[in-house]
Amino acid sequence: MGPIDLLIVGWCVFLAGVHSFVVPPTAVVGSSVVGYLLVAGGIVLLAATYDRLPGPLRLLRRNYGFFLMPQAFLDICRLSGLLHPVFLDPEFREFERRLFLGVEPAWWMREALPWPWFNEAMHLFYFSYFPIIAGSALALELRSHPALYRLQIRLAVVWIMASLVYIALPVAGPHALRGDDYLQATPFVAVMDYIYAKTHHFGGAFPSSHVAVAWTCWASLRAYDRRYAWVCLPFTLGVTVSTVYCRYHYAIDIFAGMAFSAVGIRLADRLYPLLDPAALLAPRDATAGSRLRSGWASIRRRLGEGRINGE
Repeated sequence: MGPIDLLIVGWCVFLAGVHSFVVPPTAVVGSSVVGYLLVAGGIVLLAATYDRLPGPLRLLRRNYGFFLMPQAFLDICRLSGLLHPVFLDPEFREFERRLFLGVEPAWWMREALPWPWFNEAMHLFYFSYFPIIAGSALALELRSHPALYRLQIRLAVVWIMASLVYIALPVAGPHALRGDDYLQATPFVAVMDYIYAKTHHFGGAFPSSHVAVAWTCWASLRAYDRRYAWVCLPFTLGVTVSTVYCRYHYAIDIFAGMAFSAVGIRLADRLYPLLDPAALLAPRDATAGSRLRSGWASIRRRLGEGRINGE
């Protein structure tokens, strides 16, 4: 298995353990445990049989992390609600008022920029979070599998870091307080209202995963091809502003999301040289035995150089 497999399998086992031993037992919790273990088993199976998989399953093998991690976010929000009966939003709002000298940016921005067309544009940008992930994955799938692999490792680290905070720090976010401020019969306002009505988002506001993921995708595209990054940048900036304007997050969630992206990228990149990027691609002639022999030969060579240099 490659490192991305180990990260996600380990995360699934961790969540299954939390649901088994920390959360009060219910039918929903039991089904979650089974679901996490089935996902972990499926990943192990895909990794073990990659050489024999047909093309569509190979494509799934390289990209499954992009599908699993957003779903894991919703599960973490649900878990946060099970663990914490009370959210910390009053404390966050009070902290934000003190930080911004009595102003709450999520309310101030909507009052300062009330135009219907701007409201629609902001909801379009917030929705663009999904095309940012899909577009980044597609661009790198078509051009560079190692870059695709690096992006998945970065996103997995960022998502896991943020999820640990969601579990420990329950913040619902201000979207329950949107009231009638955003009511208008335009496509993307309606789409976002529908998404939030049909999914459970309470408990995953700090840091903003939308912002963290968007900036991580942008940084990964920039490292590979700056032309892709220039295409991605307006949408990344739009996601950052719209999360506050549309009252899905507090402003401090945005700064935390950007910080988590920067730290997660550094951490993932520190891990990357220690891992084997070719493990994901699994060329047919690169058997486990040949990789082991190659690694052992490299170690002996380095030891020999050390003795020659008197180390």
